[in-house]
Amino acid sequence: MNRRAFLQNLAGSAVALSISAVDAPAQSVEVPSYLRGYESLYRKDPHSAALEWFKNARFGLFMTYGLYSQLGRGAWAMLREKIPVS
Repeated sequence: MNRRAFLQNLAGSAVALSISAVDAPAQSVEVPSYLRGYESLYRKDPHSAALEWFKNARFGLFMTYGLYSQLGRGAWAMLREKIPVS
């Protein structure tokens, strides 16, 4: 899966979650298994519950951007395309 497809799926999931959270009654919302312990927060605001879980899980998000990103082929473009350093 490429980055664009991943981000599109992620955005679609976020929209689906926000729609389902608005349309569903508060008691019938099924809490994902990884959010055990955050049930009450999840029923109030799923996004906040997920953010709180992410913070407490001590994960991080590392993104890098450089000149190679203009090529749209990833960080190894210089090696793969045999682009000289000079």
